[in-house]
Amino acid sequence: MTNLPRPPRHPFRASVRLVGAALALAASAGCSDSAPAEPTWADVAPILASSCVRCHGAPALVGAPPTFRLDRYDDTRTAAGLVLGASSMAEWIALRVRDGSMPPRFPLADYDVDVLANWAKLRTLAPLAGPPRGPARPDNAAPRLTLSAARVPDGIELGYELRDPDRDLVVGELQATLGNRVVELGEVHSGRGTLLLDTALLPEGLYTLTSILDDGAGPTRGVAGEVMVTPPRPAPPRVRLRAPAQGDYVSAAELPLAVEISADDADTAQLSVTVSLRDDRAPETPLDTQVVSLAAGASQLVSLGAADTPEGLTYRVVAEISDGAATHRVQSGRFRVSRETTTDTFQVIADQIFAPYCLACHSSAQRIPNLALDLSKYTGTAAAPGAYDARQRIFQRAILAQSMPPGSARANGGALPPAQRDRLARWLLAGAPQ
Repeated sequence: MTNLPRPPRHPFRASVRLVGAALALAASAGCSDSAPAEPTWADVAPILASSCVRCHGAPALVGAPPTFRLDRYDDTRTAAGLVLGASSMAEWIALRVRDGSMPPRFPLADYDVDVLANWAKLRTLAPLAGPPRGPARPDNAAPRLTLSAARVPDGIELGYELRDPDRDLVVGELQATLGNRVVELGEVHSGRGTLLLDTALLPEGLYTLTSILDDGAGPTRGVAGEVMVTPPRPAPPRVRLRAPAQGDYVSAAELPLAVEISADDADTAQLSVTVSLRDDRAPETPLDTQVVSLAAGASQLVSLGAADTPEGLTYRVVAEISDGAATHRVQSGRFRVSRETTTDTFQVIADQIFAPYCLACHSSAQRIPNLALDLSKYTGTAAAPGAYDARQRIFQRAILAQSMPPGSARANGGALPPAQRDRLARWLLAGAPQ
């Protein structure tokens, strides 16, 4: 895997003015026996890049939680909420590599473990700022970003290739701006990928493409080029859907299912949206369908299904909008409907499962800060969700992936017994009753 940086930073150098559907961009973009007592991000980043960020990056893989990522030093705020960076997770990282539970298959060398432990200790000197990023590396070379563009039915597809002469891991994002309007195109990372600039609802004009790249020393902003946006006319409609995600479950207690839809159209004031609940085994026969009329730019909650919706594993929610000239369709991930029941309450689960197996890390008195989950409470806050708020995440980690409690707990006799895991699963599938 490519190594993350050792900080420094030359200003991002970009050249090439890109207009229209043909876009091309070129952006200029020794070891001792003892670990340093005061390591910086320059020492830490290569260790994380080689051993951690394959799972703890974006997207999170193999059951890793999406609430933090280790390919970035700083915290970032996304549409889903705050995502913690490596700096905020320093003590957690040090604990997990010291007890050997992370990485799960190939433990780190003692030198690397000591580097991470010493870096985490520096938090005591700056508890709010976290361990130091450190000075820029004077020989650091800027990343190289290459873009291409092609018109597709939904807008302009931007292909990118992001490389670093130092073989540093590079992460960042790409934006398109016109005046005060900023369109977030999405994240970029070392290697190749594609992003879509959806032009349906955008005003016409010459948009500046801006990259924000970080190869370990901190984010650097640079102009990546320009692209001319000519929206289709008549404008096609767009519909968005907030519904259960891939792998989630819906308890019978939560039926009928409430989903949120929003729709927009640049030249139509009133829109009609068809929303349906479908079983993937028979997708052409919806179990329930609602037709909703709403103003452009508005959102609305829609109820789907009923209390007797059959238990199953392959449900989706599908939303479709049409203005007569064009149609737009989106769908949720697959989720299950559960008719599980339980006599356990939150207090019973908290006393008999969360307290002995989870609260050492996931409570208001957690020993490792910033884990952003408080299982001592039924409901919590946006910064520290409670057990009910995090029920889907708990189900994914503790029941499906069985990666919680972590390897450190299992190695020290703190493994969750199968009978208790089954109880927790039944409680969650029953809707996590209070």
